[in-house]
This record gives sequence, C-alpha cells and structure tokens, in this order.
Amino acid sequence: MILSFISFCLIASCKDKDDETPPPVEEDDITEYVELPTEDHVFRSIVSNGNGGSVTLYYYSAASASTDHSTLVDNMLRRYPNVAKWNGTSALRQGDMFMFGADEFASIAENAETLDAFKQMYGSGVIMAMEGGVESDFAKVCSALGCYNPYEGTPDAGYLPGEKPLWVFSGPLPSAEGIYMKMCPSDESIYMPSPENDNEEPDEKTGFFTDYVQGQFCDLVVDAIQNSLEPPVRTNDPQELTNLVSAYKVYFQQSQTIQAGWYNKSDMKENRTNAYQVEYDIYSCFSEDEKRTYYYIHAEIMCNFANTYIGVYLAASPMYKDCAYYGRAVYLSSRHGGDHDGVILHRTNPQTTQQITEYTSGVSFNLGGEVGTSSGASISGGVTISKSESYSVSDVTISELSNPFPQPNAAWKFDLKPATAYFHLFYYVDTGINEGSLTGRTSFHGGADFIFSMPQGHSPSWYIGFTVELELIYCDSGKVQGTGTKYASLDKWFNLPEVK
Repeated sequence: MILSFISFCLIASCKDKDDETPPPVEEDDITEYVELPTEDHVFRSIVSNGNGGSVTLYYYSAASASTDHSTLVDNMLRRYPNVAKWNGTSALRQGDMFMFGADEFASIAENAETLDAFKQMYGSGVIMAMEGGVESDFAKVCSALGCYNPYEGTPDAGYLPGEKPLWVFSGPLPSAEGIYMKMCPSDESIYMPSPENDNEEPDEKTGFFTDYVQGQFCDLVVDAIQNSLEPPVRTNDPQELTNLVSAYKVYFQQSQTIQAGWYNKSDMKENRTNAYQVEYDIYSCFSEDEKRTYYYIHAEIMCNFANTYIGVYLAASPMYKDCAYYGRAVYLSSRHGGDHDGVILHRTNPQTTQQITEYTSGVSFNLGGEVGTSSGASISGGVTISKSESYSVSDVTISELSNPFPQPNAAWKFDLKPATAYFHLFYYVDTGINEGSLTGRTSFHGGADFIFSMPQGHSPSWYIGFTVELELIYCDSGKVQGTGTKYASLDKWFNLPEVK
C-alpha cells in the first residue's frame, strides 16, 4: 500500500511541461479571465464648484460627446453635469470649464472683448482646456494671460496623425495657485520592448488608447480639479508657508501597455494599458537675506495596476503556471535640470523603511529673516514649513535614494511585495501561487516631500524621473522558475514658478 501511494505521488509530480492539456483537478487557484471594457466608464465627475454650486462645461464653437479616439474632449464632456456653447458674453463661475481649440485661440486673441472675457475666466477660477496644439501654441496662451507656464522653452512634442492633446490649466483656485496638465489620448513616452529583447529602444507612439483607458486618465484629472476646488485645510500658524501661499500643481501622466503576446496565454487577445499620474505641489518663497529661492515640493503618485493584472493562469507553452502583470516597483527622482552649482537639498522624506502597511511623508523646516512669497507678501519673521500626509499601502518597502551632492537629487524606490510559489500536489504543475502585494494588484497611492534652494537668478529648469516596473512570474513544481519584467519611464524637464 505504501509503495503504491509513493508511485502515485511520483507520477503525479513528474508531468511533462510540453503536454498540451494538463490533468484535471477538482480545484485550483486559477483566476477567471475577464476582458477589459472598451467603452468609457464614468467613475469620476465634477460635482461641485467648491461652494456647493453646480458647474458647466462651456465650449467656444463646437464639441461632441461622440466617441473619438483622437481626442479626450468626448470623455471630459461626459464628466460635467451640464454642457453648453458659450454665448460670447456670459460670465463663467469658479469650477466651470471653458474649452477651446488651439486653432481658435487666434480669433479669441484678436478680439479685444473676447480676450478680456477670456482673461476674466482665468482670474475667476474657471478651468481652461485647450484642445490640440503643441507646446509653442500653449506658450502663446500663457503669454496672452501673463501666467506661469511650466512647459516654457520645452520643444514641441510629436503626435500621431490627427491626435489632439488636451491642455488643462487654471488661475487661482481655493486649494491651488493654479493647475497645469497636458493629457494625451495615446501613449506619449511608453517603453515597449519586444519579448525577445528587453533592452530594445522604446517606441515613439503605439496607438490611441481605448475609450475606457482614456476615461481613466480623465478620472485622474477630474479628481485633481475637484480637490483644487475644495476649501484648503490650514493651521493657525501665521508663519507657516503652506498657509501663506497656495501651491502651483503640475501633473504628469504616463501609460504602460502590456501587449497580448507578452502574457503567453492562449486566449489572450487584447493589449492592456495602465494609467499613472504624478502630481507636484510646488510652494516657493525667497530669502532676502540669502538671496536664494526656496522650494517645498510635495509629490503625489497614483498608479493603477488593475488593468494589466489578470491574476494566475496556465501559460500557453511551455506548461507553466504564470502570475502577471503586477506592480513590482515604483521609482521617483527629482533634480535641477541644468547647472546644479549652488543648488542645495535641505530635506527629504520618507526615509527608508522595512515592509509596511502605512507610512507618513512630511518635512519640517525653518527659514529665518525677511522672506518674500509668490503672492507678493513680505514676512519679516521668517517662515516655517511643517506638513505631512499619511498613506495606506499593502506590503511596500521604501528605499530612500536621495543624494545631496555632487548633484542634489531627491529619489525613492517603492518595492511592492512580489508573487511567490509553493508546492501543492493537487494543483496544476504541482504549484500554488501567493499573489503578492494587494497594492501591486490594484493601485498604489504614495507621496514624497523635499525642500531645496538655489541662488537668485538660477535657471528654474527642473527634472522629474518616474519609472514603473511590472512583473510576471512563471512557476512549476512549487517554485518560481523565472520572471519577466517590463518598465515604463517618464523623463520630463519643466520650469518651476519664479518668485524673484
């Protein structure tokens, strides 16, 4: 009897990986495969102007909510409760959106009354949205308004034929000095190596997103707009910089697409794309005594991994049990974009941690003497910076990689617990899989803070580096036999707001 049982165990555990059909089992940890929707699902809408009033999206000449993959206008229209054509005279209110085409701005600028109304919108908390155009077109709008332009001096980007980015920006809002973001209906800088060569150069563009993914990017923007419309939470400290001035909020969006063939799954027919966003809240002041500009930047990271993660499944060939594609790591770095002489990194947070489920990021700093702010105020007693945010995560390890010299760089790596394998005699290929961090399978929301300063007159050019790592594991006999890793990277230079 004992010998018979041993023989059964040996036969059950020595299956040929090249068998086309695995032996049946009564139960397993295989995930049911569900295709992603292709239609836009509206999960976020602008619900209030911050004062309890309703909001309306006004367009200058024409706009349509009919699905059009070359633009994001249709998706944004679905996220406002009211849509109407602007009559050319009515005053818009805080929280309303005014949408115009890049090719229409010339007619706005050449008409004195229309341009004056345009400027009043910007100064009244109206969300402005320009469809189409390139960086130089946006610069013309900022020049006419006399406003901060984070993209000033950056070269015009390339786009797919017919593609129309959406430039969303504003003047002062209750919780922001202004918001700035460029949205694209296709991947702007996506890393797409072939399965055979992970070192291959990234493609320029691979195509338009589905309407579903375009809607997810719009949901991120809608959240950003709604948060900026809400009244700020302030302390009673009259010297606190974040009480004295509001932040300029600059947003960077990034996508990551996993091609269907990379899953090695026989019934996989669709490419899958994740939507990511990094927000920089930028506070600044100027030390009259030191003749230096100080910047406090709070970064918010949003990564949605749910689209590319399909769970546990049997590989097409050879016969392995796979788990893919989950978030494995997130990297963030920030430094001066040019000459770093005289640039000082004063504070960074969070610090390195072990595996955690919650962490707090924040800074504490005092700057004495006479201080000028971006609002024009002069503070004779100096300012303090004391602000923190807490984040709930699942099985995340933080490594601080910041370096104060020779080139000051604020940097972090967020490691997400990977999937692992274990032996199970009655599962396919004798393997069960622990799926790893819930954060890596769903979404990651994290933050980081840093303070730096640079001499008066120094270039305001700044660099952000943001990389996301996705991972696949393939397993048999209760062990991970190998991994497949894909990266998406965003490298951007932009301009910080200047105080003096």
